Amino acid sequence: RIRTAIVGFSNRSRSLIPAFMKQADKLDFEMVAVSDIWNKRREECVAYMQEKFDAKIKAYRNNEELYEKGKVDAVIISTADFQHAMHCKEAIDAG
Repeated sequence: RIRTAIVGFSNRSRSLIPAFMKQADKLDFEMVAVSDIWNKRREECVAYMQEKFDAKIKAYRNNEELYEKGKVDAVIISTADFQHAMHCKEAIDAG
């Protein structure tokens, strides 16, 4: 399975995740974590995934913690547009 995390939980995430989860089994993906510097958003994401998809995901305070402890294969970047390049580079550097 491809272990996937959300980098930044936002309204963009809320509209993207249902489509992703609909195809997750077929494409062998599994949502396992969220990274967001704002604890309110981390908690919202964990609750959202549990309520909507019965998925238990782990929350991380930042991307460094996610990549160090999260054991993820892929990320969905859902932060402000100007942050995408930085988050993409972090994900690539983390492997």
